[in-house]
Amino acid sequence: MAKRKTIGCPESEAAVLGCIIHNPETLPQAQGILSDLDFLDSANRTIFRHIERLAKACLPFDVVTLMDLVSGDETDLARLMTALGTGRLRWTLDAHARRVAATADAHQLSVQAFALAQRAQGCDPVTDLEGIAAELQALKVRSAKKRRTNADIAAEVLAQATGGAGAAAFSTGISRLDRVLLGGLRRKTVTVIAARPSVGKSALAGNIVDNLRRVDAGPVLLFSLEMGDTPVMQRLAANRADVSARAMTQGTLDPDGVYRLQDVLSGLADDNDLHIIEASGMRIGKIRAEADAWHAVKPLAVVVVDYLQLVGADQPSKMREQDVASVSRGLLAMALQLDCAVVALAQVNRESVKDARPPVMSDLRESGAIEQDANTILFLHRPDDADRTRVEPIVAKQRGGEAGLTVNLHFEGDRQRFTDAVEGGYSRPAGDPLPTYARRQATSNAKASRHDGRYGVDL
Repeated sequence: MAKRKTIGCPESEAAVLGCIIHNPETLPQAQGILSDLDFLDSANRTIFRHIERLAKACLPFDVVTLMDLVSGDETDLARLMTALGTGRLRWTLDAHARRVAATADAHQLSVQAFALAQRAQGCDPVTDLEGIAAELQALKVRSAKKRRTNADIAAEVLAQATGGAGAAAFSTGISRLDRVLLGGLRRKTVTVIAARPSVGKSALAGNIVDNLRRVDAGPVLLFSLEMGDTPVMQRLAANRADVSARAMTQGTLDPDGVYRLQDVLSGLADDNDLHIIEASGMRIGKIRAEADAWHAVKPLAVVVVDYLQLVGADQPSKMREQDVASVSRGLLAMALQLDCAVVALAQVNRESVKDARPPVMSDLRESGAIEQDANTILFLHRPDDADRTRVEPIVAKQRGGEAGLTVNLHFEGDRQRFTDAVEGGYSRPAGDPLPTYARRQATSNAKASRHDGRYGVDL
């Protein structure tokens, strides 16, 4: 039998590495398209792994650092020098990364097809035929996987601009919130919902999950690091059945409430597209692996993580800020890789309470990387502690949309439900080019530089 021909594209691999080194902010984009295993050249694979390891540790992966790491291997050093001479233009990354990923797929198919051909020569028709047929079917599925072309992307842009199918967003189920969020949650984005404890961020996330499943928007994966899976299901049921969560816990529901609860729980039990995972102590790598596994079964629509600061880093450091930054980047990479919307809940520090003011982005606990990586940041603020039914979501950041808007919502804590407030909608001072919240945010962040050296981008 003829030898299998080796497949590879070292030029594109070098271009990807060069683009990442010269433009560090492109690393998440590259991670959304390929992985280290897609680099068929072992030296290029080693360099990419060095870059990912440094990025996870929030360390620079500049030329000097990388040369120190590969100086002991002449092949690795030669590949690094080749990479440094290519890929300076960031807009070329997508094409080169997709070529590397496609070549890796072709290589994997070639390897497995060659192995199957050799296996088929001496197979036992009774014992081996079924296994070979299954592997051939798996090869067929993988070979049919299509990566998006420029034409695909252009068609999606046009659909969004004209209100077509590509413009569809996942509704939160709260009309006023949808209006300020450009229709709701969108694929390949990370939305952070942040608040102090007991303001309602888990309840709002639960409302969003419940609405997604009511309208059958697609599979939803919920990682609960703060609560067990039973309390999460209890909150979802209380909202949908319109019964008291307290009465459910105490076992004091009236007969009508029990009937509604049984009906709702029956529906939730049969919902095969709602996945609740009790994830206490889970690291970001495990979360991404779980999401990958569920996504392989059926593509996910939304992934919810409750909450971000409880997720562990794959390589814990002595500085918690670095750990949270690596988790934040991992969630963004997951959203890009799986083409899904990610909702991450987050805690804010006590400064806003001490100063008796709404929270701002600098209040995000333990990491400034969250405000950089998130596409949208929504703070939940209770303007009057004496009135626990009034909660104001504040749009602090929104790529492609307006920030500084405040939404008036009504919160029924006993039923874990958010609804539009009877009075008021969303507010922005009339004739004010810079909303009150945005002025407060700008003042709060004036002390810190708005340029992040790790990625070379202005926030």
